Formats: sequence, C-alpha cells, structure tokens
Amino acid sequence: MTHKDIYTKFMIEYDKANVTSSYPSLTEYEVATVLDKAYVALIAQKITGNNIRRATFESDVKSIADIEPLVRRTSVTLTQDSNITNAKQGTLPSTMLYFVKAYVDQTVSGTPMDNKKSRSLPVTLVSHEVATKFYSTASNLPWVKTPVCFIENGIIHVVHDPIKVPGNNCSVVYIKQPNPFAKNLSQPSSGWVSYFDGTGDAYEFECNSTVAEELISLAVSFALENVESTRLNSKLNMRGLEA
Repeated sequence: MTHKDIYTKFMIEYDKANVTSSYPSLTEYEVATVLDKAYVALIAQKITGNNIRRATFESDVKSIADIEPLVRRTSVTLTQDSNITNAKQGTLPSTMLYFVKAYVDQTVSGTPMDNKKSRSLPVTLVSHEVATKFYSTASNLPWVKTPVCFIENGIIHVVHDPIKVPGNNCSVVYIKQPNPFAKNLSQPSSGWVSYFDGTGDAYEFECNSTVAEELISLAVSFALENVESTRLNSKLNMRGLEA
C-alpha cells in the first residue's frame, strides 16, 4: 500500500471524497501532518500496550505482524566508556524510534564448542539507578552474569563484568522511524514530487493493511477533534488514544 492509497482512504472516511460536507477542507500538508501524528501514536500504543487489547509488542501474533516491518538490526561498535570502568559505549542509529534488544560478543574457551570462540550475550535494558549497582568501584567488584545497558543522548552504555570483558561488537535490535507523510519537499535531490504523489520507498506504507486501516481511523479522529466545538471535552477524551 502506498501513501497515496492512505490519503484516498482518509478522505473517504473524512467524508471529503468528491463531496461537500460540513467538515472543513484540509490541505495535503495538513492531512500529512495528522497522519504522521496518528502513525506515531499508533506505534506507541502497540509497543506499550496502551490499547484496547492491552497487547504489548511481541505479546501475540497480531502485535508481531503489525510492527515487524519496522524492526531493524544493526551493528554498533563499542569503545571504552570514559566515565565507567567496566562499561563500553556506542552510538545508536539516528533512525531508532524504540529500543528492543541488544547483544554483545563474548569470547569463551574450555568448552566442547571451542571451534566457536565467540558467542552472543544478551544485554538487558535497565534504568540509570539499577545500572549503578553494576558499576565497578573502590568498594564493589560486581559479578555481572548478564550485561546491562542504559541509553542517554543517542548513546548506549553497556555495563559488563569487569573480568570477562566482551568484544567491541554490539548488535542492536530496534523499531525504526516510519516513512513520514509530511516530507521535506524542499530537498532538491530527494526526488519527492508531493506529499502523496510519487514513486520510490519514501511513498510506501511499510506496515500491513490492518495497521493502515487503524491508522486512518485514528487520523480521522484526530482531524475531527480539531473542528468540533466542544474542544475541551474532546481533548480530554482523546487522551486515551494518545500514548
């Protein structure tokens, strides 16, 4: 499904497809902005479980199928953390929207599988407060069976065992930012013709048709909220739709 298809379906449900209704007309940029807002809110609902089904990401078959096209895995090079003795840090991809999981390489020896000396070791995302309990200090030499990590300013900090130091390769699984509807048409090299009419990956809707229909319904709700007269009550009721 393309962004043009999403726009056409939106106008049909908004009651503006070749008809005159009581709802005010929206420009393409306004429609693209509403769709982007609804898209981000819909992804947040599916990740956090703030939805009718109370289903978080990967909790069932539908939640996996809905978000799976946005899941990416990339390799991050780690370097020694300048502030923590037993930690390494690396730059996360700029397109990351939500962090899912991370793995580091751990060299092993003295096992029946000595031919495979490097294995993946899962990393658990924790809060800054929990991570401090794994720091190697003058009064604490921790045993970190499973490395932990925390994120700040686009940097992942992996706190590891001070003796069994993992390698510098970190595999990060994350939810990427979706293709925006409100594109920057001022970029001369982008090749984008309009917000919805065009070809290429930038005009493709990455998720399945079920997510597309949910996105359109949510976007129409956001659009109608802007034209209703009872703005305060509508805004309060809309809070349940936003993550």
